[in-house]
Amino acid sequence: MTEIEDEHFVPINGLDLTPYIKNQDIGAVHHLIRYTWALETVASMPIPKNILDVACGAGYGSFLFAKRFPQTQVTGVDYDPKAVAYARQNYILPNLTYINGDVTRWEETIGSAVFDCIVSFDTIEHVPHREIMLEALLKHINPQGALLLSTPCGGPVNDLQPAWSAHRIEYSTASLYDFLSRYFRTILRPDNGTLPQSNVFDRLQGTGIDYLMRLNPVVCKDPIYISNPYLSEAAAAPLASKVAAEINTVDNPQAEPTQDPAAPAWSYEEISGGGERVTHLYPNDCYYAHLSVYYFATQFCQGGHVLDAGSGGGYGSNYLAEKGAKYVNAVELSEVSVAFSQNHFQKPNLRYQVMNLENITGFEPRSFDMIYSSNVLEHVPEVVKFIRKAWELLKEDGTMVVAVPPIVRDVDWAENVANIYHLNIWTPRQWHQVFSQYFGKIECYWHGLRPGLPLDFQNTPEQTVINETDFVFKPVSVEHYYTEPSLGIIFVICEPRPASQLPAVGQPTTFIEKSFTRPLPSSQNGIAPALATLAHPAAAQSTFSHWLNRAKTIARERGLLAVIPAAIHHIKWRMDNRRMR
Repeated sequence: MTEIEDEHFVPINGLDLTPYIKNQDIGAVHHLIRYTWALETVASMPIPKNILDVACGAGYGSFLFAKRFPQTQVTGVDYDPKAVAYARQNYILPNLTYINGDVTRWEETIGSAVFDCIVSFDTIEHVPHREIMLEALLKHINPQGALLLSTPCGGPVNDLQPAWSAHRIEYSTASLYDFLSRYFRTILRPDNGTLPQSNVFDRLQGTGIDYLMRLNPVVCKDPIYISNPYLSEAAAAPLASKVAAEINTVDNPQAEPTQDPAAPAWSYEEISGGGERVTHLYPNDCYYAHLSVYYFATQFCQGGHVLDAGSGGGYGSNYLAEKGAKYVNAVELSEVSVAFSQNHFQKPNLRYQVMNLENITGFEPRSFDMIYSSNVLEHVPEVVKFIRKAWELLKEDGTMVVAVPPIVRDVDWAENVANIYHLNIWTPRQWHQVFSQYFGKIECYWHGLRPGLPLDFQNTPEQTVINETDFVFKPVSVEHYYTEPSLGIIFVICEPRPASQLPAVGQPTTFIEKSFTRPLPSSQNGIAPALATLAHPAAAQSTFSHWLNRAKTIARERGLLAVIPAAIHHIKWRMDNRRMR
């Protein structure tokens, strides 16, 4: 521990300020009161999903964040492997990870994740290339996020030869403000009264310990994103996340690599089936509506093991892996979709597998903190087999998030009946009834767009002005779906029932209202159900309109001749694919 104490502050008398104030330990008080201030500042903001503590040293500050905000994933990073080892041994919480990394070589050593809050206390003065560090922070901070920064400053001019040789620079107030202003539009500072929670430092009044609050600390917001014209696109691309790699090494030593170097770079048409499957290659309103359900689900996956059941084009599994999940297992029936996902999304805490949802294998019971399935279960022929398996795999305190089509109005019935690959034509009450047989708690959420924003599922990415955070998820009763149209039926499902309360295996499903399940279509019988669309004018109009808009987009982007092969591909896909998203 002596080696750690020589280089880093170690709070050997605990994490309470009182004994350090009593002993007039100025260094300890300065270190701890900054984190005390940071805790109150973060608590006054929307609680972040993740926090990065840059140059965490012995790890006590990261620990304080993880303890105060148990639903937030906290990562402490430091260049010193001995400090990281000390932190891992002495400050342990389920939502806390420590990484040995260098902020000037971010992607190589820390990872590619984006953080809602980054904390950098007593760091920048040690770094010879401060611009590289700040540019790296910008690349990995949420646009709505905040940087909490502290560094010695207050002299009349910059000191380029500080008394302590470990410091490369000590800023003047004016110089530090000028430097930070290159990277952030908003800087909340103590010397002009804008610093939040500055009253925390009032505790030092009358103690004989001063804290010179001249631009130290500060809260930086509204990042100004900078591109480096001297970096090639390949050099600028983020590398695999070391954070996820270390998690994967510890928790999944047998995990197989997700990248297939020989996989083709599937085109949008090849993966989407003429526009039917959602993919990140065509980020229009429809894509963001689907992605918003993943965004909603991130609150339940922080630091947890996730099963994405029916991962489709893979974008959502990747999103969960980036937004706080410890490890994501994504399973999908389509081999093409899995190959596409493996080619586009490689992360050490993410694995894609070909698997039938009626026969999920390879996982121990009660192994998942969250099971997610969006716009999938309506395609599964024997969906109760999946629900029973989900009951088996979900932890006792875990959460399952399910989204299914809102089959309530006549037009909803028509569109879903006309879609030959929607097999379970179930109302919200029907789904609720079946889930209730396996789980004790089911919450319903209404899904819609924030008022005042446009929504058009048939627009192009260029016309899209929304993102996944622009959607609203309002807790409602299952009956509410019948009075206010919702984009989807969202269930948050918890509390697996005792095995003795479950229906018998193979027991027929009891249907209510007009709900029913129909047989799986095949290439031999697919034509007749497709023609049944003509019996439902609203559905026929919707489907034709979608195809027409897609054809217009293809013609505009690639020319008229490209429309014919795209149409042929779409028809073949409709006939041969067993399940679509």
